[in-house]
Amino acid sequence: MTAVLWTWFVGYLVVRFKGPNVERVLNAAAQNGIVLWRIERLTTDIVVARLTVQQFKELRPILREFRVGAAVFERQGFPFILAQLKRRLFFIVGLAAVSVMILYLSSFVWFIEVIGSEDIPADHILDVAVTNGLYSGLPKTAVNTAALEAALLSNFPDLAWANVRVEGTRAIIEVVERQKDEYDPSVIGDIIAAFGGVVTDVFVARGTALVHPGDVVEPGDVLISGTYYDTRGQRQQGRAQGKVLAKIWREAFAETALFEDYQLETGQTSTQWRLKLGKIMIPLGPGSRFDAYRTDERVWQLKIGTIGLPIQFVRRTFHEVEYERRYLPQHLVEEKAREAAWSVLERQGVDRTKAEEVHISTVPVPDAEAVRVIVAVRLEQNIGEFQPH
Repeated sequence: MTAVLWTWFVGYLVVRFKGPNVERVLNAAAQNGIVLWRIERLTTDIVVARLTVQQFKELRPILREFRVGAAVFERQGFPFILAQLKRRLFFIVGLAAVSVMILYLSSFVWFIEVIGSEDIPADHILDVAVTNGLYSGLPKTAVNTAALEAALLSNFPDLAWANVRVEGTRAIIEVVERQKDEYDPSVIGDIIAAFGGVVTDVFVARGTALVHPGDVVEPGDVLISGTYYDTRGQRQQGRAQGKVLAKIWREAFAETALFEDYQLETGQTSTQWRLKLGKIMIPLGPGSRFDAYRTDERVWQLKIGTIGLPIQFVRRTFHEVEYERRYLPQHLVEEKAREAAWSVLERQGVDRTKAEEVHISTVPVPDAEAVRVIVAVRLEQNIGEFQPH
């Protein structure tokens, strides 16, 4: 047992010996005190045995003398395990060091991005942010978002809203600019109806309400006048401010074809070569002989060394195609048209979740082999829009 532990501690090799004189090698090894164990004879000239690393070195002259080959295909024992651990240890230590470094660097802000700015240059917003303590390399824990937002709103009166947040290693400054007619008090005007409907509520911040709940209004009617009387009873002209809610109907339609056309290749092709001299293209053969086709191009440019010349050869390959028309199920066509109509309404600011009543009608369009779906929605919304005098 002690011998086994010792050989494992110093390390040993599993070696395959091959040659017609392998038996003589084994005898010579025994005569020279070289210990081999667990000897396995695979064939008459192939033997597998175990021996220590040091004794394998002592065996080499004997192998050369008798012209017997030796191949090491296993290394066992503590020295080899230690070598593997050292290699893996360096890898693990390196991986841990890189992970710690990445973790450390991820605790800083390295990039600053401005989104939402249109009239205000992003560079100006960045300058104010830097002046107020936001810069590349700043620890994320040191970012004072509230102070930065206040500084941005203070320095840029044209901003209606500002938000500073940190995502990963990026600091994102998101801003919303005021519309010109939102804050300019010098612009005199009224609030008129953008849509017709039945008024449900009126909120006046400035001006005189000309409509009341229950009134029916048409597009263009004045809802809140910019003319009002102050506390002293004097007539004033200003900018009407307020909101008028009304029950209105919004409508949109969309058409969807009853079929879809698919492009299929027939497998027939033709080729045309072209010579391009600068911007001039010279055909070197006839074009496509197909009525319907798809084109691929491959370009070869002449060069002298790494310098490209303004001369190119272009090979155009024409692939003949045919179109197959496939008719769709009626319910699928109507569903696609209905969703398209809803998309039109949503682009116009209609929230389908707030619809109080929805009417959907389907109208065939025979000439176009299509279906038209009309979506009418009843909802309550602010119908007022500012109109300057």
